[in-house]
Amino acid sequence: MSALAAVIRHPWQRRRQGHGVRATAIGLAFVLLPLTAFAVWRELPLTVWLGLTGLVLLTVLWWSTVEGLVLQNRPDLARLLPGQLRVLRGTLLAHALVFVLAGTGCVALLLGLRPAWPWMVAVTMLLMAWLVRSAWLWLPLSLAPLSVPWLPVGPLTWAGWVTASPWSVQAALAGALLLMLMLVLGDGGAAHRKSYERQRRWALLTRAQSEGRPVSAVSLGPVMRGLARCFTWPLAMHRRWLLRRPAPDNALTRLDLGLLAGGQWPMLAWLMLLIVGGGMGAVMMLVMWASPDTDLVRIVDAARIGLCAGAFNLLCTPLLQRPAALCSRRREQALLVLLPGVPVGAELAARLEARWRREHLAMWALVSAPVLLVAAQGSPGTLSFAAAFSACCLPLVWLSQWRHRRARGTATGFALWMAAPSLGILPAALAESALVPAWASLATGVLVYALCAWRSTPPRRGLLPTPG
Repeated sequence: MSALAAVIRHPWQRRRQGHGVRATAIGLAFVLLPLTAFAVWRELPLTVWLGLTGLVLLTVLWWSTVEGLVLQNRPDLARLLPGQLRVLRGTLLAHALVFVLAGTGCVALLLGLRPAWPWMVAVTMLLMAWLVRSAWLWLPLSLAPLSVPWLPVGPLTWAGWVTASPWSVQAALAGALLLMLMLVLGDGGAAHRKSYERQRRWALLTRAQSEGRPVSAVSLGPVMRGLARCFTWPLAMHRRWLLRRPAPDNALTRLDLGLLAGGQWPMLAWLMLLIVGGGMGAVMMLVMWASPDTDLVRIVDAARIGLCAGAFNLLCTPLLQRPAALCSRRREQALLVLLPGVPVGAELAARLEARWRREHLAMWALVSAPVLLVAAQGSPGTLSFAAAFSACCLPLVWLSQWRHRRARGTATGFALWMAAPSLGILPAALAESALVPAWASLATGVLVYALCAWRSTPPRRGLLPTPG
């Protein structure tokens, strides 16, 4: 029993040691508080709120449970200690049974009790478990409804088909689901070793990004290197162009790239083009080929949250990573500032901050224009939502400046301010419900930016650890 208790405690011990409890609590608060506010605003019944809240909590708990068991499922231990694999699989199946029952209860609170709900919950949990094991499955899973629109890939569609099948077929499918769930935990074979190495590379990449450190291309593996080049090639071209043309007038640009604190605009512009172009292409394909009778306005209205959150979180990525990048590169900064023509101390800090603000303004305009253009194809409320979201992200560059001026030591881990772009959903929802004109929201954002610029003071010290 002590060994089983240690297996169950492992995910929560890992989160507590890695300061993941606070990050999880903050993330849940950002999900549950707007959900509660929406339930109060719409006067939803208590059962609906309980069902939605329960589904959110169960999703987080199931993901954490599977992640903890997968981390304990090391290939060397699976081959040397077969008993550990049996304990891990038994623990996974026991947790799965509890979560299926709890998830079915939450869905029943929302939509009433139906025989298809247990199957739908079980299939969803199986997909989540395999996504924990192999994160690359997100890609085919996301593209399946668009590439093969007639395939019943949805868990609800599949559950309805299973419910109408004979009991013998349902029993066979239940056994197949249990077998596929147990295969999430490997037995130390070649596939398990490759999956474990892939998970280690992902963990190193995530940790390096949170600390603002660059990642070696060799550590990514051949597949990830090829995938990364599809998104980072504009930045690589910009970097090569600067290296071929070193001059005093672009010394600050080269210093910015060397610090990994700015100069990301070529890659961000390309990613923005992929998001908007890919999204519009998918919508056009859905409207023209899959469902010609689909209402474009309804599609744009349904996609407003994902479009705005994805685009503007991408816009604010340099702001969120800048304090960690400045802290993690302190050793190299003493050499980088020796570039000819680059000032030092407070003057260098002022010029860098001005450059970062100009880059943010240019990227904000570049991101806001296509997002507002797409939102204008929907209802008036969607345009109000997108304009308010855009206005909230404009002044965030001043928050980032305040953060990197206060940076000391090493800025790692999750901080509350890193969720600032996502908080734009709240005022955007209020603007949508009140049908605030787009020009009014944008004017408010510009006014707040101007007030911050008026109240801002020049830096008193250098951002870099060199004497001013």
